[in-house]
Amino acid sequence: MSDATKNGLRLLAVALLLGIAADVLRVWVPGRLDLALWIAALLLSVVALMRAGLGAPPPDAAWLAGAAVILIPGLIWRDSEAMLALNFGALLGLAALAAHGSGRLPLRTAGVTDYVLGGLETIGTVAAGPVPVVLSAVQWKELPIAAPAKRAVGIAMGLLVAAPVVLVFGALLGEADPLFGRAIQRIWSLDLEPVLEHALPIGMSAWVAAGLTRTIAVRDGWLRRPPRTVDTIGFVSIGTAVAAVAILLLVFILFQARTLFLGAERFQAVTGLTVAEYARRGFFQLVSVAALSLPLLLLAEWLLERRDEALRPFRVLAAVMLILLLLILASALHRMRLYTAHFGLTELRLYTTAFMAWLAVVFVWFAATVLRGRRSRFAPGALVAAFGTLVLLNVANPDAVIARVNLERAAVKGDLDTAYLARLSADAVPTLLTGMRRLDPANRCSLTLALRNRWVDSSGVAIRTDREWTWGRIRARESWRRAPPATEGCAVASE
Repeated sequence: MSDATKNGLRLLAVALLLGIAADVLRVWVPGRLDLALWIAALLLSVVALMRAGLGAPPPDAAWLAGAAVILIPGLIWRDSEAMLALNFGALLGLAALAAHGSGRLPLRTAGVTDYVLGGLETIGTVAAGPVPVVLSAVQWKELPIAAPAKRAVGIAMGLLVAAPVVLVFGALLGEADPLFGRAIQRIWSLDLEPVLEHALPIGMSAWVAAGLTRTIAVRDGWLRRPPRTVDTIGFVSIGTAVAAVAILLLVFILFQARTLFLGAERFQAVTGLTVAEYARRGFFQLVSVAALSLPLLLLAEWLLERRDEALRPFRVLAAVMLILLLLILASALHRMRLYTAHFGLTELRLYTTAFMAWLAVVFVWFAATVLRGRRSRFAPGALVAAFGTLVLLNVANPDAVIARVNLERAAVKGDLDTAYLARLSADAVPTLLTGMRRLDPANRCSLTLALRNRWVDSSGVAIRTDREWTWGRIRARESWRRAPPATEGCAVASE
């Protein structure tokens, strides 16, 4: 038996075991904890496949593995769904970075294009799952069951092709003969749910595991530099485009400066908007403008990479544009501050603010690297900044921050969206239980009843951890046990 066949069978076996493990964890382990354990098992399986000789570790493997070890506990640290999505997305990003593609370049020398192509290649590899291994890596004729397996595959393919025709003809014939129709109905009424309930999760998890393990542990090189196809675009065209955008940003900032120091009444007289309406409008558009400008600058610099005579004026122009973009971000942050003061803080507003902070760091890093002829250092620095931002979010506990800001605002202004605060994850519960004591009786009672409706089940158990287990829920349950919200003096709505 060839080494390719042995390695292919090993990978398929590992993928199948990971699929079974995913289903076992899904059934027997609380939600979120099962995901963290399965990802840890996947990481260990990749290491085992490498040690078995299926592939060499990718460049910077130690750094990538260390980042994964930090992020996996994040899946069960905070109860926030948004933090779960961010941590899980970061783990997927690490998988893409660890993938062996075309160049096997160290992360510190890879460019933005390399990362994008690596991510796209990884998506394709995961989508393909075990198909390449089954069709090409494993030489089935080397196995003693080659002939029966080949016949089984032929039968399965025939059934797959015939299935649509059988369904259509069955429906037609069922209408033509009632007895046949009832027989067909009895066949379709067979209870396959118990089988599918386990078969589908096992199959899907094994498919994803096969793709990920093949991507990380087997394939060689993913950082392929695309050929340069555009050499006819000069600095005049590129510089004009960048300058036009910069002028647009400058004009917008000058308009912003007119209203920056106006009082509320004068502001409404000049703009026709209240400060609250102004804060609500345009915030996300500003963030979008800032975010989309960075790829444009990167593309322009890439097109001029071989035109040294044009780099100096372009860098001056790009530096001006970066300053304008930082002012745009400052304007967006100003609107966010007004927005929060009038309407309170939400998850979307907090995470967008964190994104803006990361974007500001990336702009400064762009100036320090790309504009100084060190383009290869830009992408690794941007990734480190993103990782650092994510770690800070995990440490800061976003839902607790939202609860604290809104409670402090309510202590001053009186109005409080208790329904929204109650919908926050368990991460916010300790802060809410402590801060609600400073609220006026109406808001305190409203928040108390909302929290009880949200977190106490019909049996009287508060904040269950047997279905979903996170450290945030553990802390929230202990806080609830020590100081449950009191309902004395609060009118409980009749059911």
